Amino acid sequence: MNARRTVVLSLALGLAALAAPAAAQGREPVSLPANSPFLGGVPDGTVSATPVTLTLIDAIKRGLDRNLGVTTAEIGVDRALGARRIALSRLLPNLRANLAEARQVSSLEAFGFPLRGLPPTVGPFNTFDARLFVSQSLFDRSALNDTRAGSHNLAAARLNIRGARNLVALVVAELYLDTLAASARADSARAQLQTAQALQTQAVDLKQG
Repeated sequence: MNARRTVVLSLALGLAALAAPAAAQGREPVSLPANSPFLGGVPDGTVSATPVTLTLIDAIKRGLDRNLGVTTAEIGVDRALGARRIALSRLLPNLRANLAEARQVSSLEAFGFPLRGLPPTVGPFNTFDARLFVSQSLFDRSALNDTRAGSHNLAAARLNIRGARNLVALVVAELYLDTLAASARADSARAQLQTAQALQTQAVDLKQG
């Protein structure tokens, strides 16, 4: 009678371990909206049917390299950097160069030279004209404000990518630990099931004996 009660109790413990939800095992999981870019990824390579063994560091690294939210945040940093450089260019000196070449014939009479004993024209000959132009605005409030705004937007974009990487690392680590906990619960349930089966076999042998 006691052996049967032990078997029933062990089976009940095994079923309870299998049915226990992940939320009851610790903290609440991080929730993301359905349209969040962090739920997407950038595929790479080909799908393999062979299982891959990953450590926690490997899983976090893969998440940071291929998560769509992190990729979007990195693009935002590049966009903010480009906008700041455009705004900064308005405060820098404007340098312009011009180079021209011409082949011409000049009339001596047009320049007032006497024509006795001289040819009426000189040439043809080549002329080169190289010029350098530099301009600088003394004070441009609009360009200065745009540059400051661009600097703040760039700093915000860098903080955004830092937060995105932290979020991905947190979610990947949580999923990894939840998977380990689920595997441990499954192993425990199998061990309890084997114990219950052994006790049942022992109880049947005692009853028959």
